[in-house]
Amino acid sequence: MRGTLVLLAACGSPAPTEAPPTPIVLEGPSVATEGLAGPVETGASMLVSATATDPDGVDALELHVRREGELAFTLVPMEPVDDRWEAAIPTDVVGAPGVEYWIRAYDASDWRVPSAWPDAGAADPARVSVLPVARTAPYEEGFAGTTSYAWGLYELGWSSATLGFRGERWRIGGDGFAVHPAGYAGVPAFDGWLVSPTIDLVGIEAPEVRWRERGGAGTPARHSLWASTGSPDPADGDFVEVAELAPPEDRWTWAPVADLAAFGGKRVTLAWRYEGTVTAAWSIDDVRVGGYGPDVRVVGVEQPQVDPGATDVLRVTLENPGAPSGPVTLDGAALDGWVGFNTPVPLGSLGNGARVVVDLPFAVAAQQPDNHVVQTDLLLDDGDQVTRWPYGLLVGHPTTGRVRLSTDARGTVDIRVGSGDPRMPHAEEPVLQGILEAGEHALTVDLGEHVDLLPSTPGRLRWFVRVRSQAAGRFLRFGIDFDGSLVESAAGGRIEAGQEAIFWLPDRPDPALTGLELDPDPLIPGQPGHVRLGLQNLGGATSGALVAWPRALHPDLAVTSLPIVIAAGAWERGDQAVVEVPVTVAASHTDSTPLPLALDLLDDAESFTVSTDVPVPWPSVGIGSVLVGGDGVLDPDETAHVLITVRNDGALSTGPMTCTLASTGPAATVTGGTNPYGDLPPGSVALQPTTVTAVGGSPGDTLPLVLTCVGDRGTWVLPVSLALGGVPWAVLPLDPAGDALPGASLDLREARWRRDAGTLTVELTAAGPIAPDPVVELWMHNPGSTFQAHVVTLGPTGAALYGVRQQGWTPLGTPTVAVDGSILTVDLLEADLALVDPQLSIAAGTGFCGAAGYHCDQWPDGWGNPWVPPLDTSTWPVMAW
Repeated sequence: MRGTLVLLAACGSPAPTEAPPTPIVLEGPSVATEGLAGPVETGASMLVSATATDPDGVDALELHVRREGELAFTLVPMEPVDDRWEAAIPTDVVGAPGVEYWIRAYDASDWRVPSAWPDAGAADPARVSVLPVARTAPYEEGFAGTTSYAWGLYELGWSSATLGFRGERWRIGGDGFAVHPAGYAGVPAFDGWLVSPTIDLVGIEAPEVRWRERGGAGTPARHSLWASTGSPDPADGDFVEVAELAPPEDRWTWAPVADLAAFGGKRVTLAWRYEGTVTAAWSIDDVRVGGYGPDVRVVGVEQPQVDPGATDVLRVTLENPGAPSGPVTLDGAALDGWVGFNTPVPLGSLGNGARVVVDLPFAVAAQQPDNHVVQTDLLLDDGDQVTRWPYGLLVGHPTTGRVRLSTDARGTVDIRVGSGDPRMPHAEEPVLQGILEAGEHALTVDLGEHVDLLPSTPGRLRWFVRVRSQAAGRFLRFGIDFDGSLVESAAGGRIEAGQEAIFWLPDRPDPALTGLELDPDPLIPGQPGHVRLGLQNLGGATSGALVAWPRALHPDLAVTSLPIVIAAGAWERGDQAVVEVPVTVAASHTDSTPLPLALDLLDDAESFTVSTDVPVPWPSVGIGSVLVGGDGVLDPDETAHVLITVRNDGALSTGPMTCTLASTGPAATVTGGTNPYGDLPPGSVALQPTTVTAVGGSPGDTLPLVLTCVGDRGTWVLPVSLALGGVPWAVLPLDPAGDALPGASLDLREARWRRDAGTLTVELTAAGPIAPDPVVELWMHNPGSTFQAHVVTLGPTGAALYGVRQQGWTPLGTPTVAVDGSILTVDLLEADLALVDPQLSIAAGTGFCGAAGYHCDQWPDGWGNPWVPPLDTSTWPVMAW
C-alpha cells in the first residue's frame, strides 16, 4: 500500500473567474515482499526481506513484530542491503502459536509520507505459524512435582482449555494426577480439553499412547482422545478425533491402548476431551507415548479369590488387532508384596485378529498381608522387547464401603467416606458428587487403597460418612465389607438441606445430660455442696469401661477431680447413670450467674465431653433511685425527706431485709434511718423515706451517706450521695449483673445523668472497682444531626469526643473524665456536641473482645455491635431536656 498526502498549490480563496488550485499528491513507498513461510521451530532465526520504491526516494523501513497473543509490537529498524531492506526477527519472539509482523515505510520527501505492508498494517498483520518445543518420544508424564494445583499443568508443559462452561477445567489433583471435576446442575455443558506438549514421534512407525485413569460415581461424561499435527489450541480446529473412550471404572485402572499409527514419524499434540453436564469426575495419570513393540494386548484379566500362602492362576485374555506377531511369551512380576510368577507361558505367534485365553500361574507367600492389592506387571516378550501391562492382583477379599440414604426431593449431593477426624482425616474417598432423585439410594465405593486403616475401631480408626445434600433426607446405614464380612452402623439420622451431616462406624457413644440436681438447693456461695448429673447414652457402646473426670470451667467453682466410674464394662446404647460431683462455690460469687461445669468421659479408646451450667441464684441488692422531697433539691441547712429505692437484681429473694441509712461525715444527720424493706423477690424494688438534714455546707458540696441492708442471705453496704443545691440525677435503666464476657475487667450495672449550666454529665457504675484508664466507649445518637453517632472513647491515651459518619471520624472535643472506685463520670460540653434537638440516646461498651462481639460488656445489655451497619439505636435509653 502507498500512503497518500494531498496538498493545494495556492493559499487563500481564488477569484470567481480563476481555476481551482492544482493538488499535489504525495504517496508513500510501494513495498513488496513474499512474506515468510511456515511453520518454523520455536526460537528459529527468521529474516524478513522487502523491496521499496518511491519517486521521492525511500528514507526508512521499520519491521513491527510480536508473538501471537501479545498486545504490543516491537519495532526493529530494517537495513538496506544492495537493492533490498532486511531485518531479523528477535528469536525470543519466535514462539508458539505464531509470529505476527508488518512493515512501515517512509519516503524521502519533506513530509516523510508513510505506507504499510500489508495494507492494514497493525490491524491485520502477516502471520507465520511457530511449532512449540517438542518432547521426544518415548515420552512419559506422571503429573507429580508441581508447585501449584492451579498452574501445575503449565509447569509441566501441559495446558487446559475449555470450550464450554468456564467455571471448571482440568487441573492437578491429589498427590499428582490430572483431573476434570464432576459436573453439576444449573451450569452449561462442560467441554474441557487436557492438552499435552507437542511430542516428536520421529523414528516411531507405530506409536501408541497408554495411561491410567479413574472415573467417579454417577453418570459418566463423553470421553474422547484427539490429536493435532498443527496448532495445539483446540479452538483452532486442527485437532481430529482419534477414538471415543469407554467410561472408566471408579478405581484406578489402565485404559485400553490407543493407536497413533496415523501420526508415526510426525509431531503431534494429544488432548483428552471431557463433555457433559451432570457427570462424574475423570482422572488421568501415568501417560506414556511411544512405540511399545508387538501389538498384542491384554484385554481382560480374571482372578480367583486367593489368600496368603495359596497358589492359583490368572486367566488373561490377549488379542492382536495388528499384523501377525513373532513368538510371544506371557509372564508376570510383582512390583511390591510377596507374589511370585515363576512359570512363563509361551504362546507362539499370534496372527492378525487372534484372541487367546491363557492361565498364568502365580503363588502368594504366607507373609503377604491379607486383603491387599499387590501391584504387578503382566509381561509380553516378543524376543525384541518386553511390554508391561500393569495389573492390581487382589489378595484376600475386596474392601467396599456401602452407604444407604433417602432424599425427600431431587438435588445435588456430595457424599464422602473416610477414617479419623473429619477435619483432618487419615483417608477420604468420594462416593458420589452429582444429583440424586427423590427416594432411597444404595451407593458403594472401593476402599481397597485404605485396608491398612481397617477394620474400623473406636477412636482414631473410626470411619465416617460425610453428607451434604441440597435436599433434606435421612441417613439409613453405613457399612464396610472387609475380610469377607460386612460391618454396619446401627445409628441413622436426619439430613438437613444444605448442612453437613456426619455419621460413624462403629457408632460413636453419645452421652447426653438428662437431669441436674443440687444439694443444697440453691448452692450457697462460700459453702460446699454437690451437683448430681443424670446421663444417658444415646449412641453406640463405649469401648470398655467408662470413667468421668469433673472439670470446672470458671474460677468461682471448685470441684473434686476424682475419677468417677460410670460403667465397669461397656456402656451400651440406652444405659443411664447418675454422677455426683462435690463442688464449692466461691464466697464472692453473688451475682447469680451460672457456673459452667464439664464432665470429661474416657473409655479405652477416646474421650467425650458433656458440659452444663450450674445455677447459683443469689440476691443482688442495689440502689434503684434517690429522690429528694419538695422541690427535688436539698439545700444547705435544709431538712427533707429522702426516698431511697432498693432493688434486687439477683435470681433469689433476699428474705426479710432491714436497711439503715447513716451519714459517713459531719455534713449531714439522719433521723429514723432504719426501715424495713421486706422480702424482695428477684427483679422487684422497694422504697422507704428517711429524713436527712444538711448541716451547713455550700451549694455543690456532696453529702456522703451509706445504706446498709441486712437480710437472711447477706449484708449489702450501698453508698449514697446527695448534692447540695444541685440539679437532681435522672436514673437510666439497669443492666443485668455478670453479663460481661469471661475475663472482662468491667461489668457495667447502672447509669444516671444530669444537665447543668451547659454541661451534660453521665455517671456509670460498675459491679466492681474500675481501674485507672479504663477502655470504654460511649455511643450517643442525636436525631437530625449530620453525624450518625457521637462517640466518647476512653483509654490509656486519654478521652476524646468524635462525630462519626460514613466518611470517617471527626474530632469534636475533649471530655472531662473521673474514676472513683466503681463509678465513672464523664462531663461533656453541649457546645462540643452541636446538637440539633435537646436529646441524646445513649449506650456504652467496655473492653475489646474481638470483631465478632466487639465489646466485652454492653450497657444496656444487647444494644448491638456498632461496627456492623446499620447502627440500631432503638434499644438505647434516651436523655431529654
